[in-house]
Amino acid sequence: LAMAETDATRAQAKREAEIAAHRRMHPLPSRMPRHVTLNAFDPAQSPRRWGDSKCPLTFADDEWDGSIADAFARVSIGRGGKVVKGSIDKTRQKGVHNVLMAGGGSKHETHLSSPSGRVVVASSFGQAGRSGIQKGDVVTHINGEDFIGNSDCLRALIAQIWAQEGE
Repeated sequence: LAMAETDATRAQAKREAEIAAHRRMHPLPSRMPRHVTLNAFDPAQSPRRWGDSKCPLTFADDEWDGSIADAFARVSIGRGGKVVKGSIDKTRQKGVHNVLMAGGGSKHETHLSSPSGRVVVASSFGQAGRSGIQKGDVVTHINGEDFIGNSDCLRALIAQIWAQEGE
């Protein structure tokens, strides 16, 4: 019985090592894309005031350089709403390239697109935080439509939705 448990333990450890090696070679982004539905809110309200009608999110503008490394880098928000990007280590970069190659990409491809602006979540309170939205999440869609613009455009769009739902 002891020998069978040892074999099972070794097999489990081997499997865990294989999974870890696979994850290094085929990494996923730091934060997987997600879909969140929030109740409409007034973006003009202070995020520090709590309640259903208060602003559960603030936003910051960021520039994506179009590179694979930047797409996989962890984004955080520093003092004053400044976007801070972490770098990814060389081992993880190799894994990112492996993912692209599996999708038909080139071995020497380092950029997915040209540089573009993007909006990231600077803070998340109440309903938004409970839904899983975190600082650094990138806003890609609003009401199922692609969102392309800066944080001022996003606040204006949310204010428009807020006004329409309040009617």
